[in-house]
Parts: sequence; C-alpha cells; structure tokens
Amino acid sequence: MSLDFNYGTLPEDAKPNGPDWAITESLIWATMGIGINTITEANAEEFHTRLMVWHRAIGVRQGNPSERITLADVRKRIGLSTNATPLTKAGFKNNVWRILMADAEGDTRRDRVNAQREAASLAAARKLADATPLKLVTIDQPVTAPWNSSEYPRVSA
Repeated sequence: MSLDFNYGTLPEDAKPNGPDWAITESLIWATMGIGINTITEANAEEFHTRLMVWHRAIGVRQGNPSERITLADVRKRIGLSTNATPLTKAGFKNNVWRILMADAEGDTRRDRVNAQREAASLAAARKLADATPLKLVTIDQPVTAPWNSSEYPRVSA
C-alpha cells in the first residue's frame, strides 16, 4: 500500500521545493510508525512526544539539538495528513515495546553466540596444546647477524 499525503494547508516553505520540505517529508514518513495520521492543534504535542519516543526506539541519533524536530516544527505542519493506520496510545506503546524487545533479544543472542564461539576456540586451542608436546631447543653457537644463510646458528633438538 502506498503512503498518500495531503499538505494543502501548509505554508509554502514546508511544501515540496520549500526550505523546510525535509522536515515535512520526515513527518509524513513518521506517521506510519507513530500511528497519528493527521496533525491537529489538539494532537500536536502527542504527535511530537510519540515522534521522540519513536526516534529513540528505532535508533535515530539527533546529536545536534538544532537538527532535532521540535514541537514548533510539528505545529507549523498542522493540517498535514496521510493515510497511515492510526494507533491508540496502547497500540503505539506495544509497537515500541516489540521493537525494543527484539533489539534487546538480538543483543542477547549475539552475546551468547560470541561466548559460545570463544569457548569453542579456547577448547580447540587447549586440545591442540595438550596434543602437541613442546620441544626445548638449544643453540650451539652464538647468534650472529643473519645476512646470509651460512651465518644462521645451528640448532640441535
């Protein structure tokens, strides 16, 4: 299904080819994740709150505070609407929880596999060390600079 949107009531700078279109486009796509398909005066704060939670859940890093989408950015786009499926607060919270749990379970699974690989590698190294006796080697003459092969020390086992 395509994501359809209507920005007819927005100011010109928030429409395509306007300087703030990137923010508008981000909000259009965000409506699918946050489950609010129309920005109104009544839900602008809830929209922004869900957006901030959504960004944290999916790993959006907005390090520079001047790049963060603000409540003012959302309010500027009152009237923007899409055909995204609406979610109740509970539905949104469940989606976020599922994302966070899947991410955490993936981390746990990755840690377990890495630990198993490390244990197997150590076991293989121990087995090899136990199976291969070490030989002590003595050098019969002083070591000289190995510029040519005739100067290499003789080794006796």
